[in-house]
Amino acid sequence: MPSWRAGALPLLPSGYVAGQAYRTDEAAMEGFLAVYPISADDPKSPLSTFAPRQALVVKLARRDDALRAISAELKPRTEAAQSDSDDEQAELQAKLEARRGELPPGTEPCEHHGWSIDKDPAGLNVRAEPSTTAAILGRLPPPYKLNLGGAENTPEGGWLTEFHIIGYRSGWFLIEGATPPGKDYEDEKRYPHNAPKPYAGRGWVAANKIGAAFANGATREGGLFQAPHTDAGWTKAEGTSVGDNPARIFACSGSWALVEASGVRGWWRSLCSNQVTTLDLGLVSRTRCSAQRCAAEPGPMHSRGPPEYGPRISSAPLRAAPRPGRPQPKFNSLKKSLPLSSTMMKAGKSTTSIRQIASMPSSGYSSTSTFLMQCSARFAAAPPIEPR
Repeated sequence: MPSWRAGALPLLPSGYVAGQAYRTDEAAMEGFLAVYPISADDPKSPLSTFAPRQALVVKLARRDDALRAISAELKPRTEAAQSDSDDEQAELQAKLEARRGELPPGTEPCEHHGWSIDKDPAGLNVRAEPSTTAAILGRLPPPYKLNLGGAENTPEGGWLTEFHIIGYRSGWFLIEGATPPGKDYEDEKRYPHNAPKPYAGRGWVAANKIGAAFANGATREGGLFQAPHTDAGWTKAEGTSVGDNPARIFACSGSWALVEASGVRGWWRSLCSNQVTTLDLGLVSRTRCSAQRCAAEPGPMHSRGPPEYGPRISSAPLRAAPRPGRPQPKFNSLKKSLPLSSTMMKAGKSTTSIRQIASMPSSGYSSTSTFLMQCSARFAAAPPIEPR
C-alpha cells in the first residue's frame, strides 16, 4: 500500500468508497485510487460490472522522503484492474456483454450455476416475467430423495434441482437448462423414469429461492469485495472454509454475484452448482461448473468439521466424510464431473455492508488448479416472507 493512500482518503468525494491504490506515477507525481459508488453492494442498487468506472487521480508531493496526497480529482477510468484483464475474464466479459441484446430488456447478463432451495412440495415457480403476478411457465421440484434399495447416492436432505443462471433483474434471476434433481449424480440406468422433471426452459425465479456454491474466480480468498471488481475494497468474512455456500444470493452481474456470507455482504466472482465431489479422477465425465472452476487449491483436502446444511465428501475417493447421527451418500456411480478450482465461504446470519469495514486487498490471490476438491451443496436459509 503506497504511503500517499491514507492522505487521499479525506479527499474522496461523498458517495464513493476507496478501493486499491493501483498505480503511482512518480514522473507525473500522480497516484491512482480505484473508487466505487457507496451503493455498489446494496441489493436494491447493485453495481454492474459492465458500468463505466472512475478513479481518484491524486496529486502528489514528496515530503519527509515519502509521497503525500495534496489534492485529488475524480476522473473516468479506462484501464482494467490487474486481475480483471486476464485473457479468460476479458473473453467472458465480452461474451456476456454481447449477450445483453439477447436477453429481456433491462436484464443484467450473468454467468453462474445454482440450485433451488425451495422446499414447497408444489415446487418453485418459474415465471414469464420477474414478478409474482406473472404467468407461471413451470416449476422446479423440491429436494428429491431416491430409494433404490440402498444403491442410491441421495444425501439425507435430498437432491436439489440445478440450473444455469443467465441474467438478473430487480430481485429475480433469469434461468434455463434445469435438470432433474440428482440425475447427474446417480446411476443413469437406475434413475427412476417417474422422477420429478423440472421446467427446463427459460424463466424467472425469485432470488431468495436459490442457492449455490462458491467457486474459484481466481481472486482473493476469505472475504468479499465491495464492488464487482478485484481492486474494490475487500472485507474478511470470518469462519470461511472450502465447501461452504453463501447464506443469501442477492444479485449477479457478469461472473460476479452479490452475496451474504458470515454476516458480510459483498461480491464474489463465480458460483457453481456441484452438490458433491470426489477426487476419483476416473469419475470425471461432465459438469455445468467448469467455467466456474468449482475445485480446490493444490494439495490434499481435509474435512473442516461438519457442514451446516448438507453432506460433505472427504479427500478419499468414494468415501463420505463422517458426520455424527447423519447417514452419508454412497456415491457408487457419480455422473457429475469436477471442474478445476474453487473457494467457499460460511453462511452468516446478520448483514454488514462492506463499505462500513472495507479493508484493502493484498497479494493473497488464489489460482486455478488441476486438483479437484469439494464444492458441496447446503440448504441456504431463506427469509420467512418470499415471492413465489
